Amino acid sequence: MSLDIGEATGITMIGIIFIAVAGNLMTLFVITRYPPLRDVTGMFLANLAVADLLQAVIGMPLIATSAFRKEWVFGNVLCVISGMTNSLFCITSVLTLTAVSIDRYLAIVHPLHYQNWLTVNRAKMALVYLWTQASFAALLPVFGWSRYVIHFFQKKYELI
Repeated sequence: MSLDIGEATGITMIGIIFIAVAGNLMTLFVITRYPPLRDVTGMFLANLAVADLLQAVIGMPLIATSAFRKEWVFGNVLCVISGMTNSLFCITSVLTLTAVSIDRYLAIVHPLHYQNWLTVNRAKMALVYLWTQASFAALLPVFGWSRYVIHFFQKKYELI
């Protein structure tokens, strides 16, 4: 029995979905149950876990299904929604990792000023900004600025 690229991709995606859901739920559980983790860094890590969990639950199943089928079977509207949500959650993850890096930089390089500079309210504002920026970037193709393009094993589908 031979395994083609679509099946291998689909099986891999299903494995990633299960690991991502379990890992991110455990991360959120620990952050909510362990009070020392309910600080600025914990807020950023919880945000990262939420974005990755949403990607695993909303975005990846459609990609896995399409990999097995070797084509997009969900129609144009769901393609646009899928492209938007995948972009939203991926951009949010990258921006959150950037926020974690800045948080750790400030904590290490400026330990005496860290708690005055990066307060819980500033971290909340940063998270609102992250989601707003990611939403703006993810929505651009919906409003005609660029477009989502799907590539499936030598076929190219352009939508919008």
